[in-house]
Amino acid sequence: MAETVQAVMDSMVPAFHDFIKLKIFTEEEIKALVDRRREWEYKLIRKSRSSSSSSSPSSPSQFHVEAHIHFIFTRALRKFKSDVSMWMQYIDFAKKNDSSKKLSRIYAEALQIHPHSVPLWLSSAEWEFFSNNNAKSARVVMQRALRTVPKSEDLWLQYFNLELHYVQRMRGRREILQLEGVTAKSMEESPLFSGGIASIVYQNAVKSVPKGGLAFRLKFLEQCGTFPQTDKLEHEIMESIAKDFPDDPSAYISRAQYVLPDVVAALEIMDVGLVTSHDSDNYRIRYLGFIRETLDDEVAPDESVPLLTTKYQSVCQSPPTSSPPPSSSLALHQASLHLHLSPTSLTPISTLLSLFPPPTSLSTPDPNVTSLALLLSHAHLRMGDYTSACAVLLSSLRSLTPHSPPHLDAFASLAGTAVETLLMGGRVEEVEDILRGAPMEITEGLLMIYLNYSTASEGGGGMERVLRFKERCLMGDFVDIDRRQKEMEIIMEE
Repeated sequence: MAETVQAVMDSMVPAFHDFIKLKIFTEEEIKALVDRRREWEYKLIRKSRSSSSSSSPSSPSQFHVEAHIHFIFTRALRKFKSDVSMWMQYIDFAKKNDSSKKLSRIYAEALQIHPHSVPLWLSSAEWEFFSNNNAKSARVVMQRALRTVPKSEDLWLQYFNLELHYVQRMRGRREILQLEGVTAKSMEESPLFSGGIASIVYQNAVKSVPKGGLAFRLKFLEQCGTFPQTDKLEHEIMESIAKDFPDDPSAYISRAQYVLPDVVAALEIMDVGLVTSHDSDNYRIRYLGFIRETLDDEVAPDESVPLLTTKYQSVCQSPPTSSPPPSSSLALHQASLHLHLSPTSLTPISTLLSLFPPPTSLSTPDPNVTSLALLLSHAHLRMGDYTSACAVLLSSLRSLTPHSPPHLDAFASLAGTAVETLLMGGRVEEVEDILRGAPMEITEGLLMIYLNYSTASEGGGGMERVLRFKERCLMGDFVDIDRRQKEMEIIMEE
């Protein structure tokens, strides 16, 4: 009887919280309401037990329909008992119709047939905890599930989540119901309130699912973020990550993100990783990405921006002729930083680009090297040096085999910029050379750039020259080019 009454009282906790928050009742009035409600709940239970009559459905027809649906599900599951989805449908129907007694039997039968079905175990535990208000039974279900499927990440995460929910439920009960005989201090020191059981669940989860790795542990950290007063538990998770993943860049980034907006502490963590990784390019790239993300997301306070900018420079900079050379990704970071600091000094960027040999006809070009060539050419253009910009682009294009599928994307991105740059420098013959050697997949796009520029700068004469070039080279019919030609003709007639 006491457990039933307590379950009813627990369900009232959110409403009582809201009454106090909205100042509808004072805490003293809520306490009086709780005492009176508890008294009446006991009276109602005693009266219902003494009554010989039992509650009936709202109408015989409703009872008959529900009973018939249960009968249909029962017959179907005798024949298709291996169908987990059908069991889940039956469970959903029973939940919607508040068939609590049947639900217990349904879960028992389903799990006996499908003991390795994680969704069934999760559904059973959630129902026991949230709908049946029985935390003890929910724990039993989760423990049985984990004995059967010990390596299921979802089960461990749900068990952890239920324990955190239980802590919040107990705290709410203490605050609203003001339980007598138990002091606030003793409750906070209890493993239930300090997250002790959740901590044990986490430790066992890590041992049982070693292949879960860092990503698995971070999911527990995310769970903690949805509950208040979990600092101690979060600290324990981060400590275990620091201990077990000393060489993983993602672990250092996760720990650094956790301590933000304390930028100094975050950078100290990242610096330790830089030392343990022996200053590897891979870690430096991840470090730079962390700094840029922190700046872009505006997570750090304004006064920390100079510190982050200085740290970015110190992590990024290294001699461009280092042996072995930096990775292409780090070289791109270094070039971007150098261009930001010294926009008119382009020799170091050229040196970086020269460190990477051209790809063979069968190998896929490095997209970072392509981006590096584009970065250098745009820098020359900003300085008005069309000759150097064209030289960089043409050199990169010549290193590619345009009709080799692995080279197509790199050729397309470089060729578009090269055609525009050559046209601005009046080097039409070289533009036409590129078009003659370009694969058919990108010819129309390049030809459109040629047509638009020539028409804009020379009018009808430029358009006619491009179209004659198209016909002379037997480039075929292009729908967009033909449409653009008609548009130009209409504009010139007007």
